Amino acid sequence: ASIVAVQIIGTCDNTVRLENCHIENNNTGTGGYGHGLILGAGVSVTSPRIEDCYIKAGNNGAYSHGIYVGGKSNPYVLRTRTKGGGGGTDCMGAAFVEYPTGLYKDCYFNAGDGNTTCYGGYFNQSASPVFDHCDFRGGDGGNLCIGCMTGDVSSPQFNDCTVRGGSAGTGCRGIYVRQSAAPRYKGTKVLLHTAGYAKTGVTATTTMIGHATLPIRYLSMDIFVTTGTGVGSGGTVSIGTTLAGTEIVNAQAIEAAPAGNWSKVTLGSGIINVLGANAPLYITVDNGTGSAPALLIYYTYCIANTSCEAVYFSDAIGAWKLSGCEIESNPASDAVYATAATVTASQGEIIGCDISVMPRDTAAMKAINAEASWSPAPIYNCVLAGGTTNITAAAGTANGTNVEL
Repeated sequence: ASIVAVQIIGTCDNTVRLENCHIENNNTGTGGYGHGLILGAGVSVTSPRIEDCYIKAGNNGAYSHGIYVGGKSNPYVLRTRTKGGGGGTDCMGAAFVEYPTGLYKDCYFNAGDGNTTCYGGYFNQSASPVFDHCDFRGGDGGNLCIGCMTGDVSSPQFNDCTVRGGSAGTGCRGIYVRQSAAPRYKGTKVLLHTAGYAKTGVTATTTMIGHATLPIRYLSMDIFVTTGTGVGSGGTVSIGTTLAGTEIVNAQAIEAAPAGNWSKVTLGSGIINVLGANAPLYITVDNGTGSAPALLIYYTYCIANTSCEAVYFSDAIGAWKLSGCEIESNPASDAVYATAATVTASQGEIIGCDISVMPRDTAAMKAINAEASWSPAPIYNCVLAGGTTNITAAAGTANGTNVEL
């Protein structure tokens, strides 16, 4: 049976309020369904007002959602954060099932991190809520953790929102649309997974691991001189993927400066290489005529898992719409992917979007990749950085009103 922290069911209006509440399901047993908050059931119209709350599911197994909104619920929710459970699969930040509506503003929906298929937002069975300036994050516990999953006739609307899939495995898409769902995304950004760190105490040739368990692509690097008086004439640092390699940083001069100063780095073409989990970079320091300084190598990177498209249309035959969105994928996944069934029967369209895939060293991915020929593809006035596959955007021309880079 479900073990729920708070449940509001039956008919009510917005005179029922939750304000500045911390709702957390502390159940750590088994059996699942440990939701933080349930709104609605059946045909009752449940319409509370929820403001400035934090709502978290229990860690007691699968299907433990931060908030479960069902029936004819029509809440007004402001500045509220939800978090799915961490004890099993299918732990959503928020689940909307069986024709709920409602308005959500400036909210954050974060999936659980316990396992696979944990979605930031899950929409099913005629769900049609509206979201303004909200953030959706897939879980970081395994594969198939999606930012927003829409299916089964659902038609939610997203205005100026941000969406990001999980980071821990493959199949962690940002936006996933299936069946006859008709979501409308306007001005929405689909984000990369980025992070940063520093390699400390570099004094001679050493190795640096970007991420122990996930593939990555480095984005930026810089050097900070922490001890010593810098180096004399000829002092350099090189960084590459092999011992004494130079494809990322090639014999960059280390500025002779007192401790506590930056020594800026010029990055080479190797920065776009996608490196496997636990793959080392080799840092080679030549002190020239001076004394050995201790260096900090600061860096940032993005996660580069495969099959983690920013947007994925799976048999998506509904009247979905992407307009004015910024969509970027990691360098190992297409930005937008459409299955053959989507191409054959979809009523959706993509208008005025900036769609790009991050460059990489080999096997570059696509801005839009269709499983079968999509002609004419309903894609208008978009920038497609990374090119396309199987796309004819207008009769007789590949790009139509789009710009392909």
